[in-house]
Amino acid sequence: AAAASGMPVSIYEWSAGLLIFFLGWGLAPMYLELGLTTMPEWFERRFNAPCRFVIALISIIAYILTKIAATLFAGAVLLEVVLEISMWVSVPIVLAFTAVYAASGGLRAVMFTDVGQATIFIIGGAVGLGWSLAEIGGVSGLLQALDRNGLSYFPTTLRPADSQGYPWTGMLIGQPLSS
Repeated sequence: AAAASGMPVSIYEWSAGLLIFFLGWGLAPMYLELGLTTMPEWFERRFNAPCRFVIALISIIAYILTKIAATLFAGAVLLEVVLEISMWVSVPIVLAFTAVYAASGGLRAVMFTDVGQATIFIIGGAVGLGWSLAEIGGVSGLLQALDRNGLSYFPTTLRPADSQGYPWTGMLIGQPLSS
């Protein structure tokens, strides 16, 4: 969507970050005070044990179908491109490695992996941004290239209120509510 419409779609991501901070500082203390650590626990207290089971089952299935499947596919594509290992061989290898790593090192190992990956993403993003801007002639070169290709609206995050696709009112008020 961002490739077709420009920056307004980024407001979705910005809203998610702000809402995560609200959850951490606003709602998490309340949940911890109640002794809750998962949403299924809350559903069990509010409704009953079968409701907890249904919510847990839906959450696990959704997680497998969305996050785990996408991650395995991305890993399989990477291993196929870099090492020429087929997806049918690489996916079981990645699953086994991940299971052994997480089981032997526990949450601490996963935490260190996440910190390492975040560091790589931030440094890689900064290097990629610098290299890309150097190739195109800096920010002014980027703006000129966008203008030449009829995409001068692209870097503008807030559009006029009468914009058909992404009016600023809907993006700043409606989008955070849907995040």
